[in-house]
Amino acid sequence: MRRNFVKIAGLAAALVAATGFAVAQDKAQPPGKTGEYSRFIQMQTAFNPALPGSGEGVRVFTRTVKHMSNGALAIKIVEPGRVTPTADMVDALQNGDLEAGFTWSGYAAAKAPVFGVFATVPFGPGPEDMSSWMLEGDGSRIHRQAYEKLGIAGMPCGIQGPKGGGWFRSDVNTVADFKGQRLRYGKMAAEVIARMGAVPVPLPPG
Repeated sequence: MRRNFVKIAGLAAALVAATGFAVAQDKAQPPGKTGEYSRFIQMQTAFNPALPGSGEGVRVFTRTVKHMSNGALAIKIVEPGRVTPTADMVDALQNGDLEAGFTWSGYAAAKAPVFGVFATVPFGPGPEDMSSWMLEGDGSRIHRQAYEKLGIAGMPCGIQGPKGGGWFRSDVNTVADFKGQRLRYGKMAAEVIARMGAVPVPLPPG
């Protein structure tokens, strides 16, 4: 099954559906003692910054923002769950408890099913096709407008390739073999395997 992670956030151009940066509010801050930054944002991430792949993405993003703003904007990474549980980050952004979040659009699917399109699509488009749809088609517009309806500025900023079908303790040769299997899948993929008799188990990344 193919799994596209969408984190809500922007500025890392060439990337598209998968991960993103969401901003609830942009607060001006006075320069620090060194006068280095004029704006400072605390951003909770859904992914352990120490992890390869998704964790690396949030580190690259914050460095890119600092570089592109010539040091005028700094983002402090807040570890997963420090301010609010990862699955509740959208609520925290809406309530003003978080200034920004680096997360997966699938966590917002409970508020609007359209976010599932940017999260997990079984046997769906690969990175190249998803990137084309986001950059050249209507993907970015749909993604942006969906977050705007929640009062959030959301911009896609990263994509991961398809996820492997799974690692199993016993052979899986027929649909019947999925019955009773406890498997970690999210959103659309979870609904598919549930209909096949498996039990979706939501586990955070890492």
